[in-house]
Amino acid sequence: MYANFAPLITATLTVAIFLLSLLSLKTKGVLKALFVLSIITVNISKGIETKPYNAERLKGYLPELRGMTVKKPEEFLPRMREIFAECGVAFVLLPHLKNSGVNGAVKWVSEDRVVLAMNNRGLDADKFWFSLFHEIKHVLQQNKNCIY
Repeated sequence: MYANFAPLITATLTVAIFLLSLLSLKTKGVLKALFVLSIITVNISKGIETKPYNAERLKGYLPELRGMTVKKPEEFLPRMREIFAECGVAFVLLPHLKNSGVNGAVKWVSEDRVVLAMNNRGLDADKFWFSLFHEIKHVLQQNKNCIY
């Protein structure tokens, strides 16, 4: 099934290895970890059922999401996952990747499905909510060829 992609994968890996060779060892380690984390995130998201992406529905839920900012994670996370799934967004909460500087990421995995990943970086409310709404902005931009 993946044989048709072999030349593309080989070319991509060659470019990635070249770019990594230009970076410091510390940066290389972080980038490798981010790459592995992105693969894990996409694989986890495959187990999350979502409806097709609907930007208007997501915009409509923004006031409810904003209202969750005063609640504890155990109170808001189940409902947040439901809201995102209803809007075509697979929400994945991951452990913090030390020294990565990354709090969240967005990746479109198909025309009507997007993955929004957040980490639990100490679960500081201000960082979590700022990062979440920042990532929602990227989802609403619908730039499907980028990873944010």
